[in-house]
Amino acid sequence: GSNHVSGDDVVAVATPILRHRIILNFAAQSEGVTVDEVIRQLVKAAAKGAGEPMPVSEVKPTGVVGAPTTKREV
Repeated sequence: GSNHVSGDDVVAVATPILRHRIILNFAAQSEGVTVDEVIRQLVKAAAKGAGEPMPVSEVKPTGVVGAPTTKREV
């Protein structure tokens, strides 16, 4: 065992944990986007920006097809 959680640990459990928590909007569904694709994109984006904190005001769902575009949809 390890005394800490590694990035690989997070990647390993991301899909099964997040799969039932993400609901695609109509645009994503009509484009054939899957929840698993969205999770892969989120994990990839998180890994790319690892170690670089981003202010919440700058967080935008860009790069995810069918991602919410307004705060109400989040």
